Amino acid sequence: MTSTPRPTPLTAAASALDAAKKRERRLRLAIRHQNHGPDSPGRTQEAEALATAALALARNYAPEAGRIASFISTDDEPPTHTLNATLAAAGYDVIIPVTNDDMTLNWLPYDPNIPPAARTCDLTDTQRAALLGHEAMTSAPLLLIPGIAVDIKGNRLGHGGGCYDRALTTKHPEATTIVILHEGEISTTPLPHGRFDQPINGVLTASGHQFVPLTAEEPPLP
Repeated sequence: MTSTPRPTPLTAAASALDAAKKRERRLRLAIRHQNHGPDSPGRTQEAEALATAALALARNYAPEAGRIASFISTDDEPPTHTLNATLAAAGYDVIIPVTNDDMTLNWLPYDPNIPPAARTCDLTDTQRAALLGHEAMTSAPLLLIPGIAVDIKGNRLGHGGGCYDRALTTKHPEATTIVILHEGEISTTPLPHGRFDQPINGVLTASGHQFVPLTAEEPPLP
């Protein structure tokens, strides 16, 4: 008869952290789904404000025609379509992530036809031929990444796949990492985080950008 291995303090702590992240993620995504979507009031204005704020940020933290890592937003994420188009029109080399089968990130030159949250297998043959490889991000001085929330110390709550935390370990040491959020998604209370979670430098919302330590006027969670 085989016995079930007893959990060690390390595995118990990891399980507790994972459970805490799942609870926080579930709660915050429910609020995001309720308040934001493709037809939510003010989404067009938010898209334009984010584009303006991102361009101002790029002019300070990326060289002229420099590379900027961004992403294609899903329906309830802060809209990045106008932002990406604005940065590309200003001459920046915008690159967009796609997820490999092993949950690492690959990168493509900005193309508005890339689907949100795309996997490599979703790409057309032409898009697949244009893949830049996982190392493309290392030459980007400015990284604009998704997230569900960020606390005032710069701890980011992502979607749970670990893609960005792994990718950020290979970024240029002087790169600036900014999470794009809706207004009200900066957490005034600490978010659950572990030693493998990569801290970020700041947040971009429709109001502009700010760096860690962040300030926030966040409505209390239910």
